[in-house]
Order: sequence, then C-alpha cells, then structure tokens
Amino acid sequence: MACARTGDAASNLVVNLTFADGRGPTCAELSAAFASQCVVDGCTCMEKVGFKTGVDQICASGESTVDYMESGEFATKLRENEQAQCAQEFAVTAKQLPTNTSSALGVRLLLSTTALGYKDTWHPKKNRLQPRVPHHNELAGVKAPTTFKIYTQCKTDQVKELGGEFWFKSISAAYIVRHNYGAGDFFGDNSRLRMERVELEDGVYGYTLTTNQVDWEYGIELENSDGETFLEIGKVNAAVPTALQRETCARRFGEFFNRVLTDEDDPSSVSYVFGDCDTQCPADYMDSAYCNQPITGTIPNEPGAAMSLGETHDARLVNIASAMLWSSSTNVLNYQGARTYVTKYDNGSKNQQDWIVGVSDRERNVIKMAMIRVSRDEVTGEGKVWRIGTRKHTLTTTGGYEYVQWNHPSSQGTGCKQMYCNVARYPLPSMWDSSASNSGGDYTVMRLQYTKLSLGDAPPRQFTSSFDSGLLSSSTPTQLLAPGTWGEDIDVRRVILRTGTLCGSAINWENCMFANAIPANPVHWSDYSGPTKTKKQWLIVLMDGYFKMQRIEVTVGDDGGVYARGINAKYVVRSFDSSDPSTFDPLAYDLSQLVSASPQTMGIAQGSYTSSGYGVGALTFQLAAEMSASLRGVSC
Repeated sequence: MACARTGDAASNLVVNLTFADGRGPTCAELSAAFASQCVVDGCTCMEKVGFKTGVDQICASGESTVDYMESGEFATKLRENEQAQCAQEFAVTAKQLPTNTSSALGVRLLLSTTALGYKDTWHPKKNRLQPRVPHHNELAGVKAPTTFKIYTQCKTDQVKELGGEFWFKSISAAYIVRHNYGAGDFFGDNSRLRMERVELEDGVYGYTLTTNQVDWEYGIELENSDGETFLEIGKVNAAVPTALQRETCARRFGEFFNRVLTDEDDPSSVSYVFGDCDTQCPADYMDSAYCNQPITGTIPNEPGAAMSLGETHDARLVNIASAMLWSSSTNVLNYQGARTYVTKYDNGSKNQQDWIVGVSDRERNVIKMAMIRVSRDEVTGEGKVWRIGTRKHTLTTTGGYEYVQWNHPSSQGTGCKQMYCNVARYPLPSMWDSSASNSGGDYTVMRLQYTKLSLGDAPPRQFTSSFDSGLLSSSTPTQLLAPGTWGEDIDVRRVILRTGTLCGSAINWENCMFANAIPANPVHWSDYSGPTKTKKQWLIVLMDGYFKMQRIEVTVGDDGGVYARGINAKYVVRSFDSSDPSTFDPLAYDLSQLVSASPQTMGIAQGSYTSSGYGVGALTFQLAAEMSASLRGVSC
C-alpha cells in the first residue's frame, strides 16, 4: 500500500485487485510488484520475506485469493522463512516472542506483560493473523450502512480503573474514530463521527449511529463535560494501558490495538460495551450506584474509633444524602433530634471528603452544624467516617447572604422568616469557617443516609430550588430544571429528591421546617403505578411532634424540562421514645404505608406562605450524571 501511494504502477494494481469482488492478484502481477524499485529499496528484510512468501505460495499452488494468507498455516510458514532468511532482524524481534498459542500464529508480543496491560497473550479473532480487507462494495460511501451501538453503563472494573478521574464528570458525547482502508487519516478528530444518546432498554442508556462511512479500523472515544476524552483503542502505553489491548475482538497492528469492521460477524449491526468485547450488558450485571446503604449507627467523635464504610475506590464517591443530629437535651436540640441537611464542605480528594451537617430547628435564629469526615486508607481502600466537631452560626441580616428575620406573635422569639428557615439556601462551609471552634452544642451525628458509588460512576450534582414566590402548586407545575440543562438522558428518575421544607399555617407558626424526601411506594397508593421515565412521586415528610407530609409528583414536561406539583397532604400521629433516636427518624418507618393509611388529612398550602395546610417551600435534589439501572424502581 505504501508503494501504491507513491505511484508505483505494479503495487497500485495489486492494491486495487485486493479491493475487487472478483479475482485476486495473479502470480505475475504479484511478482511484478515485488520486483519494483520501491519494494527493493524501501522494505525491510522481513517485510520482503512476508511479501515473497505469499507470492511463492500463489505461484506454486495457483491460489488466487488473499484468504489463505490470513490462515494459521501461512503464518507458521512465514515465521519459519523470516527466521531462515533474516536471521539478524529476526533475532531482535524473536525476543518479543513468548512461547504460547499466539506465537504459532506469528503474533509478536512484548516480553513484558505489564507493558501490554492485564492479559499475557493476544489471540486473534477466528485465528486470523490479519483481518480480511474490505471488498470494493464494502468501502466507505458505497457500502451498506452499519448500525453501531455502544453501552457505557456496565463498564468493566478494568475500564473504570483506566479512566480514573475521567469518570468524575458526566459523559457528554461519544464518537466513532476511524481509519478507513487506504486512507491517510488515522483516527483524526476531524474524521470522527458523533453518536446519538439513546435508551437501549428500560433505564439503560448508550450511544448509537447508523452510517456507511466506516469500512476498516475503528474504535469509540468518550468525551466528558470538561472536554476530556477517553479512547478505548490505540497504542500500548505502559503508564496508561489501552482498554482493548489483547482483547480478542481487537486487532493488533504492531503496538496498536483497534477494532476492525470486517472482523464483525454481522458488519451491518455492531454492538459492544465500551472498552470490552461484550456485545451488551451481561445478564448478571448488578448496578448499585444509587442503592441506599444500610443506615449507620452513631458516628464516633475520634478518628481512632472511626466507623467503617467498607471498601471504596475514592472518598468522594461516598454520597451522603442526610443525617440525624441528636441530643439527650431539648435545650440543645428541639425535640431532641431530627433529620438534617448535608452538603460537601469542599471538593475533597481521593482519600478525604468533609461534609457539613446543618439544621435550623425551633431556635430559628441559629444554624446548628457538625462536620464529619470520610477518609480512605490508601493501602487497604477502606472508607471510614467520624465527627470532627460542632459549631453554631447566628443568622444575621448583615452576613453577606439573603436573610429576613421575623418575630411572629406566637413563635419562640425572633428568627428566620418562612422560606429563610431553609438551611439549604445558606453557604454552610463559609458559615462553618466563620464560627468559633466547638461553639455548637453537644449533639451527636448518627443514622447517615448514603450511597456508595464505584469508580466509573460520576458523582451527582446537587441543586436546591426555593419557591420564594409561592409554595408548590397542586394545579400548575413548578419548574425545577429548565429544558436542555440537565443532560441527554431525559429520564425523571435521574432527579433524586433528598430534602425539602414544609411550610404553611400549620407548620411552626407559619415558618418552614426541614423535611425529608422519600420515594412513594406504589404498593400503598391506588392512584400511582410506580416511577417511569416521565413521572415519579415522592413524600416530603417532617417530624414536628408527629409526622407531617405532602405527596408530590415530579414530571418531564412537554418542553423537556423537569417540573413538580403537589398531590395531597396528610399527617400521622406518633409517640416518640426520648431514649430511642430512631423513633424520631422518618427513615425508620414505612412512611408510604403509614401515611396512605392515615385518616388525618390536611389541605395543600399553596401560593402564600401563610396558607392553610402543608406546603412545599423548597426542594433539594441530586441529578445523576446519567440514567442508572439502580434508579429504575422505588428502591434497589
């Protein structure tokens, strides 16, 4: 091919015949190409032997197709001739030949197995050393279209490890990179083809493209929201191995491993998991990215007594949704304890992530905080958590944040007014920094609600929507996310409600209070059949002497945005054991069962914050970077 590109007529004829649907090059035509000055002057000894071995075979047997030269028998003969006729050159390359099945096929592998990644040998597909070249009617532009399909969710552990922090940002695009047969462009950015994000099966998304512009070598390149790319094919690199190196579904060209279209069993329809030979997610694949871990006990106050969270690839992948603050004294925490808002203190690192736990209870002029630390042991990979300390911040109108205080006639003193009692609207990390050390009360952090992502899962982004202009309506949905701003997987199950506030005349003297978001279980609601791509229902529940709740529905609008509306409101009378913190915790109960069966109903407070009943004044939610199978149901 190199000689053909220089204009050598004999070589050009051989290349053109290789493309043809009819005969292959004859003995005379191959001999003429072999005798050309380009081959004589430009090819190495082993390259010449390779060409001559093929020519001799065709001239001796009358074989007139290239198929035989792709066989194991031919590869063995070629190796013998190289060793006999090119002793010096072969002595160098022979150092790269371990004794294995592949060596019988003439496959040269580097002596160091670590230089090529995780497998010791490469076995070519169908035992062919070289892939079949495309026929004339299989060339790009004239061939029948191929539909490519790529799964990105069920990546192997090897691919997750190779990508490293690439996966910390959401995948924004996938491309087919290509080198078409005879083309001078080798996998360039200008020739890559952008794929379309689609739902491949319920809750499992990937990429697809139907095109006739790929005919030879190709691979998949992913791009994340920071513009970083991860290519599954390419040159072997000891520091950063190639995902497909030594995989049977890839072809080896020297130090490069690529996919080849003519190797596919059905070139019209090609499906793979990114970076792997599986054609779809394995039947036994388990996605636990957003499965809640067991609720923890009390978080220790000393690092030496830290609570184990099990193995984790990265401290930043432990994703805390809420926690309980608890005290044995109501002088420290009203009602002794309650679920609280949790937010990251900083961006963290692989081995450490700090979090702020914060609450505004009936003592409405302060925010009570605790800091907890998730650490990861560099050697064992074990994650642990402990409480660092507590602090208290007094809310003020001169603190550099929006705040309105109010002295309600019936309330306990001056403090936050209505929507300004929502802790999620305040900059807790800077409030922590500006507060005196150990200024908080002696309250305990316990009962963490958390998930544990694995490497390869992008951590979710967190949002807070405050409905300052009016409480959530039951008739007109309120927008949570604008169209075109929340990624390619238009699936409302990616929107994971965590916390919110309940407000209205029946809540804390017309002031808002912190509430938990719990998925509604369709088993207990006759008008709800369960979460779908376009609809999911949630319970917004607070503990205020007893459980108060509003059921809401989050939907995908006709414009592709995310919206929420109220459905109904109820309360459940409960008794609490002052010595048992779990009795104060909504997550310790089957709230769907309790609330749906409760005969106590309330009106939906909407619009004005002084409206009668219960109303939702804010929602804090996380947005999964991509749809995950673990988000399909109510729980997993």
